[in-house]
Amino acid sequence: MAVLFYSLIVFKFVSGYGDTTTHPGLTDEIVDFYNLSFDNKLTSEEKEWLIRGSVDEDTPPRWINHFYDPIYQQGWTGQYTGWLPEELMRVFSFTFLSTQKPVSSKNWANNQELQSKYKDYKGNRVWERAIYEYATGDKKEAFYSLGFILHLIEDLTVPDHTRNDTHAHDLQIVTGDYGSPYEEYTKRFTRENLNTAQDLKKANKSPVVLNSLDEYFENLANYSNNYFFSKDTINDGKYAKPKIVKREAEFGYGRDKDGSIFPLVIIDNIKIGNYETAEIFSIKNHEDYYPILDAYFSRLSREAVLNGAGIIDLFFKEAEAAKKNFELAKTPPKETSGLFSLFGSLSQLKNIVVEKVGSILTGPNPQPALVKQSAQEAQTIEKEETEEEIAESALIESDELINESIKPEAGAVPVSA
Repeated sequence: MAVLFYSLIVFKFVSGYGDTTTHPGLTDEIVDFYNLSFDNKLTSEEKEWLIRGSVDEDTPPRWINHFYDPIYQQGWTGQYTGWLPEELMRVFSFTFLSTQKPVSSKNWANNQELQSKYKDYKGNRVWERAIYEYATGDKKEAFYSLGFILHLIEDLTVPDHTRNDTHAHDLQIVTGDYGSPYEEYTKRFTRENLNTAQDLKKANKSPVVLNSLDEYFENLANYSNNYFFSKDTINDGKYAKPKIVKREAEFGYGRDKDGSIFPLVIIDNIKIGNYETAEIFSIKNHEDYYPILDAYFSRLSREAVLNGAGIIDLFFKEAEAAKKNFELAKTPPKETSGLFSLFGSLSQLKNIVVEKVGSILTGPNPQPALVKQSAQEAQTIEKEETEEEIAESALIESDELINESIKPEAGAVPVSA
């Protein structure tokens, strides 16, 4: 378990789309499609608040609450983590990730009591919090919080998140499990190269309009669960869908909800002994599989944008109603340090050290490359601390921060030994 934790500190455990690439890109497209579809436009500043929130929802250890299996109505349970047993992953989660039990993303999006305990990890960012802030006139906090919700919605279009497939890619050296080929592949999609909103508008598509946030969770979770595989749940007996309806060359095809056929998996025939063969079904992050991964993303990202734009519209309806009748706005509970995450605290420390050392090495106001120093300036610099000495000082400070970061605050649940 010590090796697993060390790997976790160096890398990351589970998350959805790339938090600095695909999530900002999808949120950008959601806002654009909303603006193309409704009269009440969002400003560019409001868009950036939403995008910031969609990035920050991946703050450790919030992502343990980013799974929702609509078939079994559950969140993350630790399944499909290579050779590591499910029970060990749950013990690991409580010991290193969070002293609070993971819940489904559908629960998480509305659970003010639980999220208020995440004070040290971006705090309470539920749907009701966003509505409350809007009703009180704080649009920045409102849209920032709504961005957290959009992140959860986007994760519902990742089959791993709706089929309870852990996909800890960065821990593969420990678990033996690659993680999610789909997520690794889709990290290439960003704000700069996505054009989903314009494509949907040209196709005369309209946002999905539903009556509640829960309905959006069910709609998206059922779509990605029923029509797509994750790497470790191909033809898994626990799920009745999807079905391979056609085979051509090495590809197995599925049928989308609109009736169109698209590639689901690659099927290889492996010889066993002298006379028998076995079929191996797989999805990998390799160019041979790019037609599959492209087919997945083109459909799933489209649903994220169609539903995401509808959610923004629903937010405005409920928030404006709460603004007119403040009794509809639920006052958020006081945030507390009601849980402790060793990994979350050390991740914060790591970010502080990286930022400080980076600022030291680059300097607050780096000179243009073509500006030469005078002899007098060079002599002055020689008398100052070297970059190495400053970096060493930063690391010494980081040791002191570590000692503080691993101490639970008052009221936190102690970590088991």
